[in-house]
Amino acid sequence: MRGVTAEHEPNPFSEPVWTTPHGLPPFERIAPAHYEPAFERALAQHVAEIEAIAGNPEPPAFANTIGALERSG
Repeated sequence: MRGVTAEHEPNPFSEPVWTTPHGLPPFERIAPAHYEPAFERALAQHVAEIEAIAGNPEPPAFANTIGALERSG
């Protein structure tokens, strides 16, 4: 299940918005088991962004290649 660790606890990294002061991660709720699923999800999202840039049918230009890569991830 997405956003849940092996212990079936919600993964704080999967929350869309942190309601902590200054938007910082809720460190008191983060356990070591939360990191690997969060990294896997983030890397998969980044690969999808890169594939979308590479698969863009428009002619390559600075804005839709270099600029898009700078904004990705």
